[in-house]
Amino acid sequence: MNMSPRLGVGWSTHFDRPWPVRILYRRLRYAYRAPSLFVEQMIGAGATISFLRFDERLLAEDLDGTQMALADAVDFLYLSTHGENKSAAYKVALHGADWSPTSSGIGAAGPVIAVFDTCDLVDFSDANWMDSWSQGVGTALRIILGFAGPATVNQSASLRGLAFAENLQAGMPIAPSWLSAVQQTSLPQTDRAVAIAIGDDDDDAEYILQQSTLSNPPPPRTADTPSIRAEVCP
Repeated sequence: MNMSPRLGVGWSTHFDRPWPVRILYRRLRYAYRAPSLFVEQMIGAGATISFLRFDERLLAEDLDGTQMALADAVDFLYLSTHGENKSAAYKVALHGADWSPTSSGIGAAGPVIAVFDTCDLVDFSDANWMDSWSQGVGTALRIILGFAGPATVNQSASLRGLAFAENLQAGMPIAPSWLSAVQQTSLPQTDRAVAIAIGDDDDDAEYILQQSTLSNPPPPRTADTPSIRAEVCP
């Protein structure tokens, strides 16, 4: 990957669920904004789109490889929707079904970077929060970005998508770019941005977390057992 990464972008604004589960899946009127602002800015700097899908067109089976392996064909995945984390297992809510990235083995050939612009990417109160990310990802995936807790979805907070792209293009490291973008666009103490690095060992994970940039991204992992490092922005 270089300054012209392949982007995969998707969002869900409404959800087809039976009662009473539907109550938990409120409409996300502005879920399209952060990924749209991100991809617009990135395309202006030379990135390409491998896929852009939303609502009923964004299917779990196209992400988990049952029908298609969309996520494998990109360097950069950006999804915005509802997220849930139970028993150290994370899933995203799409229009018609849920998708658990680690269960489907994300990262076999791509992406290198995954942004889950959702609530509850990780639950640090669970001592086993690392397990699914160390066991259920392929060697290509090196950086995972999201939120440790709730994620605000409104007009102003969604500007994080634009801020993130601008930070990347300014040469900031990838993980700090995300943490800073959320800080720039969210009210203090509301959204806790998180960056997770998956390395060959502790030093590699720490380097990825602090130093990897869009122009110098990490190559595929070589170690069988990954090392996980995370940073949270309060």
